[in-house]
Amino acid sequence: MKQFIVMAAVLPLLLVFLISFSEIQEYNFLTAAADDAVYAAKEMAKQEGCFSEKIQDWLRAELCKRIRGISREDIIIGSKTDTRPVPRAGSAEGSSGLIRYQISIPMPKRSSGTLLGVKQKSGPFYYIIDSYTTSEYLPPGSYRQGNS
Repeated sequence: MKQFIVMAAVLPLLLVFLISFSEIQEYNFLTAAADDAVYAAKEMAKQEGCFSEKIQDWLRAELCKRIRGISREDIIIGSKTDTRPVPRAGSAEGSSGLIRYQISIPMPKRSSGTLLGVKQKSGPFYYIIDSYTTSEYLPPGSYRQGNS
């Protein structure tokens, strides 16, 4: 009887850890999906020299397809993101050749914290990717053929 009472007290705590582990795995899956989509958009932006409207629309659609429960309006493409073409380094005077991008992706809320009495924040939890990439964009007329 004593073992049953101890098991009845400990079992709910062990279940919370099991639920938390599965939620951590789900968050890892979601962040990996977000990283893959942003990486693909970054590669497109390298060719165009910036995160154009076309690339931003594609990225929003791809993230909504990969992460259920978010809408296009929830995805924030930060003001620090370069939306005008950045020439490749060395092709224009003063160009660093770096494209900056900042993408904020809302992650769905989970309930394991509430089982332990931890209060959730009222706003959404965002996964933020803030980075740089090198531009491969050459402005028209900047390519010179050598004499051979």
